[in-house]
Amino acid sequence: MLVFWLPPAVLAVNAEEAFKQGKSYYDQNDFTQAASWLHKAASLGHANAQSLLGSMSLIGKGIPRDTRLAVYWLKSAAKQGHVEAQSLLGAIYLVGKDTPKNLVQAELWLRKSAEQGLADAQYLLAVMYYQGQGVPQNRVRAHRLLSLAAAQGHQGAIAALPPTVETQAPPPPQKIKSKYRLTINASPYDSRIRIMNITPKYISGIALKPGKYDIYVTHPEYFSKRKWVTLTNADLSIDVFLDEK
Repeated sequence: MLVFWLPPAVLAVNAEEAFKQGKSYYDQNDFTQAASWLHKAASLGHANAQSLLGSMSLIGKGIPRDTRLAVYWLKSAAKQGHVEAQSLLGAIYLVGKDTPKNLVQAELWLRKSAEQGLADAQYLLAVMYYQGQGVPQNRVRAHRLLSLAAAQGHQGAIAALPPTVETQAPPPPQKIKSKYRLTINASPYDSRIRIMNITPKYISGIALKPGKYDIYVTHPEYFSKRKWVTLTNADLSIDVFLDEK
């Protein structure tokens, strides 16, 4: 038996060509042929093929409807940074239809997609923050995300801005006996937050004197983050996003 080794460059070319062939069939509405070629490309790690095949599996286009398989392919693409796959995967976990609802995973993937500028993800993440669904309610952050989505023409975000989100600026910080409030908005929301250079335990909006504070955010399923923040003569709210292991 002869065993042939193909260098990575050759495999990459084959994956790209298989994807182009599958996309061509897809554009011609021949979804059965498209699925066959896309599966070849997806199996070779092609993120665009994985994303498209995942969406086809989700709705049963050209192949049997299979949410479990859709999640598998979408997650494979999402881990490679595919923005549409991240958004769709987050939406699946958010809705929880035909798959267990998982708001932590929903927030994770929608945030990653929103940070890359996808309007759909920004809109869904805004809804989570506005409703306090799986994350602490934060209407200011929801408004910011809706504004970003609306600026791209997202009709849902445009419609949601006037009636459902507080557009007023947050009230000015209030001084509390020479102390100011420090708020750490951690994602995922159930992360452990500690301030390492003081004795009192952290609570949201803890009143502290101006100075530098050593913030340590941990979660068993995510990489920890540690950073120094400076509290001056105003309340401070910062976002800390952990990356999934």
